[in-house]
Amino acid sequence: MPVLSAWPLAQTTYDTGESSQCAALKELLSTLDLEGVLIQADALHTTRPFFSGAWSRGADVLLTVTSNQKTLQRQIQSQFQGNRHIPFTATAQEEKHGRDTIWELRAKEAPEHIKENWPGCSWIIELTSTTVTRKGKRATRTLCFITTLRTAPEALLRLIRQRWSIENQWHWVRDTQLDEDAHRYAHRTGAPVFAFLRTVVMNLLRRGGYHSIRQGLRELAYDIKGMLPLGGVATEPITP
Repeated sequence: MPVLSAWPLAQTTYDTGESSQCAALKELLSTLDLEGVLIQADALHTTRPFFSGAWSRGADVLLTVTSNQKTLQRQIQSQFQGNRHIPFTATAQEEKHGRDTIWELRAKEAPEHIKENWPGCSWIIELTSTTVTRKGKRATRTLCFITTLRTAPEALLRLIRQRWSIENQWHWVRDTQLDEDAHRYAHRTGAPVFAFLRTVVMNLLRRGGYHSIRQGLRELAYDIKGMLPLGGVATEPITP
């Protein structure tokens, strides 16, 4: 039984299946005050009821648009083709882990036919990331977004990158290094308990200076004396 988190506010469990995850997120958000909150979610949740429903409760929404919304994706892509004037742009660059990445964001007011179908929509966004590795391998990726936000393009780019940072440093680690996706709990109490324990492990390892969770697990799995100090437990007797 997987766990769905409204990071870092709340979490709930749900049955397997995409439709169940959508229902679980709707149920989870119904327990929270969304006034002034920014909601970002996977493209799975880019639906008109979710978008307009969150906006009507006072939240701002920034969602990825992929092939799950083919018409919307095509409409957004067409707005950035050719020599059209794009009023809002921003760029950022980061060198990390042997990769040099450049982000290029372009944004504009959503046309009326998109606003009619997606109530609350203000801007549409195209984001292109180009990554070059030490060996010279180049990878380019372009994504579309729809949002209720009206803010500086630099702020939009920062928000999207922060979302990816959460994905890379939080969800990806839980799934690939702590094998969260490999578990299918049969008890609704067990799922959040084990999710909490994974959170504790990640926080303790990072507090201990391990940027790589896998490295921390490898070094401390059989070292109880190295493990205990991370939780503040003294391993040497204290003499008066």
